[in-house]
Amino acid sequence: MFRALVLVVLLSGCGRYGYDPLEQSGGPEGTPGALPMFAVFEVEGSTTARGPRVAALSDGAAVTWTDDRSGSHFSYLRVFDSEARPASDEIRVGQSQSYSSPGIAWTGTEIAVLWRELSDFSNKLWLSRFAENGSAVGTEQEITGSATGQSSPALAWSGSALGGAWPAFNAQPTEPRESSAWFAPITASGERAGPGGLASWNGDCTCRPDVAWGETGWGVVTANDGAPGQMGYGVGLARFAADGAPIGEAPVLISPPGEFASTPSIAASGSSYGIAWPGGRGE
Repeated sequence: MFRALVLVVLLSGCGRYGYDPLEQSGGPEGTPGALPMFAVFEVEGSTTARGPRVAALSDGAAVTWTDDRSGSHFSYLRVFDSEARPASDEIRVGQSQSYSSPGIAWTGTEIAVLWRELSDFSNKLWLSRFAENGSAVGTEQEITGSATGQSSPALAWSGSALGGAWPAFNAQPTEPRESSAWFAPITASGERAGPGGLASWNGDCTCRPDVAWGETGWGVVTANDGAPGQMGYGVGLARFAADGAPIGEAPVLISPPGEFASTPSIAASGSSYGIAWPGGRGE
């Protein structure tokens, strides 16, 4: 039987990565100590477990992913305690099938999961909320009906609200018309707080965007083929105010001109963003 693995690593202080047995004491002065703990759990009966994402909780971590153990893809959530031991069962997120990787964020009191419904007729994104022990909170809320067919959304917490980003496409006009990559603010209770705006150049964007909150606004990074003068996919950074209004010209090209880039990630540190992506020139 095929077994898919999901690995969770929790750190306290500095860590050293490796496959040797873990040491319980730190190294010589000035060197990092060993990883204090880790846990592995197996997803049995699935041939395509995919897209694990993790969020640090106040006392542990939560992991989301999708797999097809039941013959159809669904999103799942599992909580781990501070000793990396499972603190919940594997919880199915929503009752609808879900094909792509869900986004996850910790609000300080709840786990928020942004996931895409798998349907032949719609591509809706839903926001589900869970307590720190994994129990469901409230009912799932529709965030958009305009995600792409394989949209893997991203989710982040600002300290007072959520922000979601996703690849979007509309077969039918809406107000506003969501296309390429899109960003929108979401309340702590899981409801969309405004229309948001375009987070990428117009162009193909079946990419997986990423989102982070800086000191004064949201940063969203995507990779698509719509950058002016760009050959292949370029990484762009778009910025938004807390209410979802665009800040400045969006997006700004981050990757070198002519580079073929994909799946960027973003993190905020004070007033600065750190952005990373795989890329190359195809030569």
